[in-house]
Amino acid sequence: MGIHPQFAVRRGRLDSQFDAMIRDAFGNNLAAVWTPAARFVQSGDDVFVDLELPGVRAEDIAVDVLDDTLVVAGRRDLAAVPEGEKVLVNEMKSGSFRREFKLGTRIDVESVSAEYLDGILRIRLSALVAAHRPARIEVRTAGRSQGDSEQSTTVAEVDPQPEAE
Repeated sequence: MGIHPQFAVRRGRLDSQFDAMIRDAFGNNLAAVWTPAARFVQSGDDVFVDLELPGVRAEDIAVDVLDDTLVVAGRRDLAAVPEGEKVLVNEMKSGSFRREFKLGTRIDVESVSAEYLDGILRIRLSALVAAHRPARIEVRTAGRSQGDSEQSTTVAEVDPQPEAE
């Protein structure tokens, strides 16, 4: 059972009024933090984590695995308003974001992949088993081949921590 439409409209108005009150009290700096929406989907043994990241460049996204935690962080910057124009209403969020998802089991970093297409980041987690080191996962831009010179891919190396002896 969903929320009644009348209450949804009222909540939207309250949220807008609350945002305006916070901006008035603390300035626009708080608007620089936003939280992208996420969805988890299971298919067989694989779990897919989808995040809405419209307007974010692939090179501005970092996907990290820390034991049993998946961390997605990045930044979205809005284009500056041209000279002579002024913003009348702005509901667009920009700035840094960070999402941490504790999965309750260690993640095999070798089986993790991330792909970014049309503003959606899809992270594939397969075989959730013991992982031995933190790692950064490569975010690939979907629909481009490895030989494509315009491929906007971020390549980040696995960053192992020395194991305690």
